[in-house]
Amino acid sequence: MSHLYALLFILLVGAATLLFGSAVLDNMGGGRRLVTSPPDGPDDGSDDTGPALWTATVVLVLGAVGAITASGQPTGNRAADVVMRVALVAAFVMAARRVPRSLYAVTAVVAVAAQLGSDAVDLAGITMAAVAVGLLFLWWRQAAPADDRRATAVKLLPMVAGATLANALLRLPSDLPARLPSALAGVCTVVVVVAGVVRSRPTVRRRVLLASAAVFVLVVVGGAAAALRAIDARRGALRGMDTARAAISSAENADAALAANQFEDAAAQLRSAHRTLRSPLTLVGRVIPVVAQNLASAESLTRSGAAVAGDAAAAVATVDFTKMRTDDGGVDVTRIAALRAPIAKVQLSVDAALASVQGAQGPWVAPTVSRQARSLELELLDAQRSTQDASLLVDAVPELLGLNGPRRYLLVVPSPAEARGSGGLVGNYGEIAADGGNITLSHFGRTFELNDNGVPAADRVLVADEDYLRRYTPFEVGHLWQNVTMSPDFPSVAGAMSSLYPQSGGSEIDGVISADPFALAALLRITGPVPVEGWPEPITADNAARILLFDFYAQLSDERNVQRIDLQAQVANLTWSRLFSGPIPSPATLGSALSGAVRARHLQLWAKRDAEERLFSHLGADGAVSALRGDGFAAVTNNAGANKIEWYLHRDVAYDATVDLDTGAVTSTAILTMQNQAPASGVADYLIANTAVPPAPPGTSVQYLSLYSPLQLTAVSLDGKPLQVFTDRELGRNVYSSWVRVAPGATSTVVATFKGTTKSPKGTYSLELGCQPLVNADQARVTIHLRGSRRVTVEHLTQVGDTLTATEPLSCRRVYSVAAD
Repeated sequence: MSHLYALLFILLVGAATLLFGSAVLDNMGGGRRLVTSPPDGPDDGSDDTGPALWTATVVLVLGAVGAITASGQPTGNRAADVVMRVALVAAFVMAARRVPRSLYAVTAVVAVAAQLGSDAVDLAGITMAAVAVGLLFLWWRQAAPADDRRATAVKLLPMVAGATLANALLRLPSDLPARLPSALAGVCTVVVVVAGVVRSRPTVRRRVLLASAAVFVLVVVGGAAAALRAIDARRGALRGMDTARAAISSAENADAALAANQFEDAAAQLRSAHRTLRSPLTLVGRVIPVVAQNLASAESLTRSGAAVAGDAAAAVATVDFTKMRTDDGGVDVTRIAALRAPIAKVQLSVDAALASVQGAQGPWVAPTVSRQARSLELELLDAQRSTQDASLLVDAVPELLGLNGPRRYLLVVPSPAEARGSGGLVGNYGEIAADGGNITLSHFGRTFELNDNGVPAADRVLVADEDYLRRYTPFEVGHLWQNVTMSPDFPSVAGAMSSLYPQSGGSEIDGVISADPFALAALLRITGPVPVEGWPEPITADNAARILLFDFYAQLSDERNVQRIDLQAQVANLTWSRLFSGPIPSPATLGSALSGAVRARHLQLWAKRDAEERLFSHLGADGAVSALRGDGFAAVTNNAGANKIEWYLHRDVAYDATVDLDTGAVTSTAILTMQNQAPASGVADYLIANTAVPPAPPGTSVQYLSLYSPLQLTAVSLDGKPLQVFTDRELGRNVYSSWVRVAPGATSTVVATFKGTTKSPKGTYSLELGCQPLVNADQARVTIHLRGSRRVTVEHLTQVGDTLTATEPLSCRRVYSVAAD
């Protein structure tokens, strides 16, 4: 309801009340009598009875019914709140004839102004405020002889007006600033009651003062007792929270027994704190406004924390990673599956606790309690994410490991030193078999075997996404496994591998695991170093990427290359064998070791079954190019020189956009700077020689470059000269591709300008920069200029005026967002 409509509504309802009330009074009194009411004055006791008792009772009962249905919560205690709301109405009714009409008029103005100042007008509240205005006008105009029905009705007017006005105050709009509705209602009530008491007879004033003093003493004593118990409970609650944090740390370190005991201790400490808060000594405090809200919040925090800690203790007690191996060295998948029920219980407990804690925060809660509630809310949000992850894992992992039948997975080891869109050229592959938790690496070989084995190349039928087939068939992906990984979207690549592998001498597979040397290095943090025959030093987590991507190739000569050891194959084979046969690492250990490799897409997972693929997507390990929510840009390079020159390649991606948040119009400039630090000679040909056509000198980086954007390309240049590109579509984006060369020791710059409209909702803009797994991670610089000065909320950006910036290593799945306030 707009403010104008609200004002018209008040005027109409008020006028209708005035006219209807006047008509009723005229009918009751045998004619209309408009005389000036006697001046307001103190109660002299001459008319102490007022209207008939039954009429006053009816007014009070009707007002009380309205108060019961109101939503005001002075304490948060349902019973106490009802009593206080009814008491407020009673105060307005009982003081009605003793309070100056001008004071009631001011109160009515406050109620009306509060309704008009809100964007979420309460219909019942504005109606009662309007009726109260009409009744006040009627009261102001009326006086009557003392001996007829009309006299009783006129004396009843202030009571009806008071009851209606009290209900209007109980229904002030909820979108007003915090505490304002309660403050307005409280101040108006105190003023009315004081005015009524002052104008009452001395005996009434004495009784009211005595009752007020008794209530004051009760509030002070009860409040002090509640405060002392709350302080004691807070100490116990803080000890419980510290113990719970220690339990989480123990669980992350795979010490399930210690974690279970600590969670039990935390639950006991929090339950004790909760009992302290529920002590009889806090009974009075639970019905005192402000004190009651804080006690309720503290009770909610301790109750929720105790429930979560208790359920966590039961769940952790069932987890013992030292017993997850079977006697024959496999994984006990039935034990993992048995975790579903306790984890589900913890999930429900965390969800309930989170809802409880969020509801425990409010404008009347003390800052100390609010800080504790907010801290617990953040920890519960982390716990919620963790339990969701755990639930997805225990639901999927037993199936992935062959709980209900054998599974086969293709393991590929790409080399980002020879770049491809989704990682690098695949030099080695293996086949992993899982059956009832027993996992074996049944075969490991070189990728060229897949080119020659199985169905003849000319007879193979590639089943893949339409975009993939159209874009990459010209590169002979149907029989050259070296090119299958050209797409930046790993699910598209893995789907193509799933189609090709059975035709290339392999068997039907249930999924694909892509682990490059950076991922192998991460796995070595779990398994420890592996010695490789023929290499002078053990391969460790710290040296694996350098050795596998550079050192090994740097020492190769043409003569040695013929009979060289396949170092990458041996490292991968040994690492996976140790991982499958050694102690099962905890999820925290796995997460800590692999999170970096997953974020940078050095480790990518794909499953044929949708439910399992959703797990990989949830974990951020699917390597998918996500659907655009707004603007986006990606620069994807595929090595065209058949060398390992990406060891020397460093790229910077700068994106400068001018954005109209109202229309979604964007004009942007993307600048890709490629610095080739490769020498022209002096290192092994395997690193810098070229087989490109036309020929390129050694050390030259030859790339098939593709620029992805939802916008239309308006111009593109390479080192200041126009660059001819081929236009296509892939992954919901326009793709502009060309061949580029960067001389040894040189830097080349591609500048592309775009124009168009994004699909971002009105008032928002989001930008996602594509992430390609490379030896040297891209550096990103983002600049966004907003058209028109306006207040905005930003994420991952720094704002100075109408310009937003970010400079950081390019992060996969990073979304820079802007939203108008």
